[in-house]
Amino acid sequence: MSSRKRKAIRKEREGARAHGIDIEIVTGDDLRAEHWDAFFRFYMDTGSRKWGRPYLNREFFGLLGETMADQVALV
Repeated sequence: MSSRKRKAIRKEREGARAHGIDIEIVTGDDLRAEHWDAFFRFYMDTGSRKWGRPYLNREFFGLLGETMADQVALV
C-alpha cells in the first residue's frame, strides 16, 4: 500500500478512537455466529445503498465461516 493510503487509514482509525469506537480484527476460531450476523447486516446495508441489489445470502457467510474462517479477517 502506498504511503498516502496508509496515512489515510491511520487518520480514520484515530478518528474512530476519538469518537469512542473500538476497531477489532477477528479471525479464525474467534469468529462466531454473531460476527457473521453483523457482517451480513453491513453487507446488506452497503449493497442496497451503493450497488443496487446484494446477491449473497446469510447462508453464504455461514459456510464461509465453517470452511474458510482461518483465511478471513473481519474488522
